[in-house]
Amino acid sequence: MRLSGNTMLITGGTDGIGLEMAKRFLKLGNKVIICGRSQKKYEKIKREFPELNARIADLSSSEERKALVDWVLSEFPDVNMLFNNAGMQVQRDMNLMTMDKPWSFYQMEVAVNIEAPFDLTIQFLPHFAKKEYAAIVNVTSGLAFVPRINAPIYCAAKAALHSWTLSTRMLTARTGIEVIEVVPCSAKTNLGSSDKDANTDMKADGVSVYDLVDGIFKGFEDGLPEIGYGTSIPQLRMSRDEIDESVRAKNKALLDKI
Repeated sequence: MRLSGNTMLITGGTDGIGLEMAKRFLKLGNKVIICGRSQKKYEKIKREFPELNARIADLSSSEERKALVDWVLSEFPDVNMLFNNAGMQVQRDMNLMTMDKPWSFYQMEVAVNIEAPFDLTIQFLPHFAKKEYAAIVNVTSGLAFVPRINAPIYCAAKAALHSWTLSTRMLTARTGIEVIEVVPCSAKTNLGSSDKDANTDMKADGVSVYDLVDGIFKGFEDGLPEIGYGTSIPQLRMSRDEIDESVRAKNKALLDKI
């Protein structure tokens, strides 16, 4: 990956992995645009990092995605990088056999984790195809390879984005567009916290965001098309038998509670 001299949009860039990447790319001499849904976080970012270009956008809305792309292309025509990093802060903890809410309650997770990165990629690709160099970075998860039974929508969404990344990478292989997949392991962010405290609490388990982003940038520097960290590194290259065994082992305790 070209690490400097870019203009990039990082979705979900107002906290966690996205914000840490944004700060590091700024230091490397890039123009960085971030977006998120929270007005409170937006105001905090503008106070603390005025050099970041920020916009409020709810990526679950196709209208807001279109408005975001139009704004970026109009205000920052040099944009040549898209980081599909935004994700639902809440991994819906559910038992498919006892779900008691309508699908509309769960659909948001599909809209943010699947529809948004697909749609943004489609909208930016024609613009990127005109660039000498461009890049699309999709942030998936180790759970795309070894899913948990109590987060089936989240895991399936990340698996879908993994497949989408492979297709996009092959399609653009003869162009100047680089397609990279970042596969984080569990990190201390507010992803996975409950609905009630999703905007405040940080997970107690997992690696630090700083260490994780260190590993991600090492992968960028090394030119890797797939970048794992910690437990996600072996998951990227598991055989089908190893995946099946890992799924059984990961979910045994959860199954015993059902």
